[in-house]
Amino acid sequence: MDGQLLLTGVIAVATVVYTGATIALWKTTKTSLDQTRTSLDAMKRSTHGLTLQGIAENHRAIAFKALDSPKLRDSFMAEDPPDVELDGDTRLFAGVLINHFETCFEHCRFGTIPDEFKEPILKDIVLSFESVSALRRRWTEVRAHLEPEFAEFIDGKLKEGKK
Repeated sequence: MDGQLLLTGVIAVATVVYTGATIALWKTTKTSLDQTRTSLDAMKRSTHGLTLQGIAENHRAIAFKALDSPKLRDSFMAEDPPDVELDGDTRLFAGVLINHFETCFEHCRFGTIPDEFKEPILKDIVLSFESVSALRRRWTEVRAHLEPEFAEFIDGKLKEGKK
């Protein structure tokens, strides 16, 4: 009987130690996961901030380039831009602007832009294509070289706008 009592005691102590170790491991794992979640949230906010800053800087640089040139200002910033054949500078500028829009679209698609900025950015892209004939003309030349998702988005929005 003493051997059985000893075995029961050993099993009880082992169960207590195992349970205690399991609880300690759970607490450590939970703390680690909480810290990882906090780090990921901070990284996400940082990524969002850096992305928005980069887009704003590029947008500003593009806008100032257009403002510096009367021809580009008329083609891209006039209230009712003329629908004319594109010269070299206008074609180049339209291509740069389309690439900038594609980058903005991809940031929206991949979640590196905060959700509250996605819709306004996408609306700005669509409005630019709808109102600037130089973009639409250049679009026909470059669309095949861009991301298919972006091309489908622009083509779809341009079709909607014609209805």
